[in-house]
Amino acid sequence: MQIVEQVGQERISRQLLTLIKHQRVGNAYILSGPLGSGTMSLALNFAAALNCKHPGPDHSPCGTCDSCVKIKRNSHPNIHFIFPSPAGKNPKDDDPFAALSEQEFGMVQDAMERLSEDPYQGIEVESATTILISMIRKLRKDLMFSAGEEGWQVVILYRGEMLNDSSSNALLKILEEPPGKTVFLILADKYNTLLPTIRSRCQNIPVNPPSVEEITQWLVDCYGVDRETAAYYAHFSHGD
Repeated sequence: MQIVEQVGQERISRQLLTLIKHQRVGNAYILSGPLGSGTMSLALNFAAALNCKHPGPDHSPCGTCDSCVKIKRNSHPNIHFIFPSPAGKNPKDDDPFAALSEQEFGMVQDAMERLSEDPYQGIEVESATTILISMIRKLRKDLMFSAGEEGWQVVILYRGEMLNDSSSNALLKILEEPPGKTVFLILADKYNTLLPTIRSRCQNIPVNPPSVEEITQWLVDCYGVDRETAAYYAHFSHGD
């Protein structure tokens, strides 16, 4: 089962579940694919599978346990989101949100709410153009001192191409000495937009946009659209 909607990508889903089955989950993965390819859905479903209390025979998440529900609502303490955000005025070294205005912080909250409603929306915050070093420093502190819950700590880094040199180097320090039972999922539009030092610490999983047939079948199965109409819209979706 999947806790969030996912169009296609069955091969990659099986690949990730197999890692859990054979206890070969690595420290860091790059899910490289364009917006709309489903990298966020893959990341959330993988995070749920890693922390599910009642996984299926194939280690897929049940979707109904306390852990799965929390992940679907973006409220699980083991799941850490890193994403581009506004810098605000007089930003602090290890708190990316302390310097934000009420309006800016509201935009961040709105983006997270949209994510819980539709993972294909990503975490898009207006006027955010970079992943701040303060967010990476806060992550380091959270991973070191947060009690969390039993299971895996999962870091989902959205739009890795928006890491700047400072935040990339701060992230690299964590990747070089990752905490135990922690996995990083870096979502990037293109693999080569990340620094070579980051790429060298991660396993790359290319994610192509879903095919026209996959989108067609999804529209038929999930929304009851007749196949001809579904195929028409799928053809013009360009995989998004």
